[in-house]
Amino acid sequence: MVASVVGESRLSRRARPHPVAYLTLILAKLWLVDGQRLTAYGSLTIDDNWFIRRAAAISAGNWLGPFEYRTLIKQPGYPLFIAAAHFTRIPLLLAEHLFYAAAAAMVIVALRPLLPSRRRRLIAFALLLFNPMTMNTPISARVDRAGIYPAMVMLLLACLVGLVVSSGRPDRFTPAWAFGASVSLGCVWWLREEWLLVLPAVVVALVLAIGRVGRWPLPTSRRLAMIVAIALVPVSVVMSSVALERLNESHYGLAITNIEQTSMSAGIGPMFRVAPFTVIDRYPITAETRVRLYAASPTLASLRNQIERRTDQRYFSTRPDGVRDFDGQVFQWVVLDAIGAAGLATTATQLDQTFRAIGSEIDAACSAERLRCGDPHDGIAPAWQWSRTPSLALRTLRGLRKTIDLNAFSALSPPGDGTAAERAMFTDMTSESLAPGPSSALTRLRVHLISALRLLYKLLIGIAVIAAVVRARSAIRQRRKPSWTMFAVVTLGSLLVLGRTVGLAYLDLTAFPGFSPTYLSCSAGTHQRYW
Repeated sequence: MVASVVGESRLSRRARPHPVAYLTLILAKLWLVDGQRLTAYGSLTIDDNWFIRRAAAISAGNWLGPFEYRTLIKQPGYPLFIAAAHFTRIPLLLAEHLFYAAAAAMVIVALRPLLPSRRRRLIAFALLLFNPMTMNTPISARVDRAGIYPAMVMLLLACLVGLVVSSGRPDRFTPAWAFGASVSLGCVWWLREEWLLVLPAVVVALVLAIGRVGRWPLPTSRRLAMIVAIALVPVSVVMSSVALERLNESHYGLAITNIEQTSMSAGIGPMFRVAPFTVIDRYPITAETRVRLYAASPTLASLRNQIERRTDQRYFSTRPDGVRDFDGQVFQWVVLDAIGAAGLATTATQLDQTFRAIGSEIDAACSAERLRCGDPHDGIAPAWQWSRTPSLALRTLRGLRKTIDLNAFSALSPPGDGTAAERAMFTDMTSESLAPGPSSALTRLRVHLISALRLLYKLLIGIAVIAAVVRARSAIRQRRKPSWTMFAVVTLGSLLVLGRTVGLAYLDLTAFPGFSPTYLSCSAGTHQRYW
């Protein structure tokens, strides 16, 4: 009998996945993506080129570098990540894949109550790890914050789920999950200030966690300490914003997190309240409407030549009526470039004042009824109109489908562009070989394997959706209550996906195509993890 029990115990231990299995999966993933090369886009001065230059400045101990009108257009989270990888001499793409693997492991830790079987946890980790979205070169093989944004949001989701689940029986892990949620939330904010993405999920998680702690029989002092620890999670956003403002103020004289969400928003926002002369989808401020704006704003009128007579034709596109114009995706950057070309952005303070002067002059024209205007508006997207609700719902459904179907996919890195000096800077800062790389038989094999994985995941996602619907229908019929872990995963994951997809749908409806692979990377990754 004893021998039988011992034998079963040894068999059970052999059947349990060993940490070596996890390491083997990670090494297999790294081998699979090793054939992909970094695409250097030197021409993208507001994206890849901007990130690499800011990282180079940080590595040199010069914060974001000498001020020029593009210095503060984005948050510094991703340049800091590049600089950290450069300091440790870890190739950038390798660092991003390792970071994603760590985030996937944290999700598995948070889901332990839902996945008590070690074998199931290993399978779940494998499914997360080999998510095709992480091998889609338009996202994963560029110098773009989309390379780490999904992993960062995944860490936030794991910490929120862990916080809600552990609060049902508060112990030493509850404050740890609260601390992890606070840190990951602050990091997400330093990557991209998207309140629509994080606010719904964070608020729901905190309400659930505090409510569960309040119902548990604990000493008053301990209960109060845990509630305070949970309630302080959003403070990380305030602290990170204040810290960034102080840093930028000390270097550039302006307490600001980024130009796009503050100064630019104050200047562009009032333009959207002016009744448009022509209404063209995705061209929110048309050439005909700009004529009215020039007449109302002397500051904007001084930029007219730089805006309307651009020699850089790549910013222009053709409207449905055949007119060459600026769509909503580029208009704000056209105005920013015009301000820089006119010499009205020699300092951060002057750039801020120029944008705010444009906004104030348009608002004054609205108040004096020299322009026909709507309510005051501050933002880089048109104001909300309730009449758009049906269209927004349809676009949101389209976006949710796009996060699942993985149609915009490539396993092979495009060659990129840029001068020799720019490409050398990319190579130096990332420690990566640039595309195009050698087209060997091994590289082609890896590309085919990744493409096959993509098709497999599409099949698995379809099966998972059907299984989820069947199980939900059965649970409703039998009136079974879902476990807290399942409830937390579904609720928080759905909120993260839905919040960002709605935001992208509104941009897609009003300003520019929002459902591109880069913009969808966060929603797609979370959506696939959710299923």
